[in-house]
Amino acid sequence: MRYTRCTIMRVTHGLRRHQHAWAIALALSDFADAAIAVAARHLLRKIAKAGSITLPSADEPERGSGLIVLALGKLGARELNYSSDVDLIVVHRTVVNRFEQTVLL
Repeated sequence: MRYTRCTIMRVTHGLRRHQHAWAIALALSDFADAAIAVAARHLLRKIAKAGSITLPSADEPERGSGLIVLALGKLGARELNYSSDVDLIVVHRTVVNRFEQTVLL
């Protein structure tokens, strides 16, 4: 959470100081990364609590969880601006395992 607050401060500071567009784009991309990570951790813990998955680490639920989040477009290129949307592909190991079983059958 501290990382997110720090990123928000960098973005707002950039607006006041008229930083270069690339510096603001990086700060916005960092903020989006942090927000997505917080959401992923929350959802992994929630799914684990429901008993659907087992997490190797409760403190770092994303580590070794089998979750893959790929950023596409401007976030993937670290070029977010204030009007950008965030395009993600999210895959979990259980989905990949099911796909492999289907293809092999």
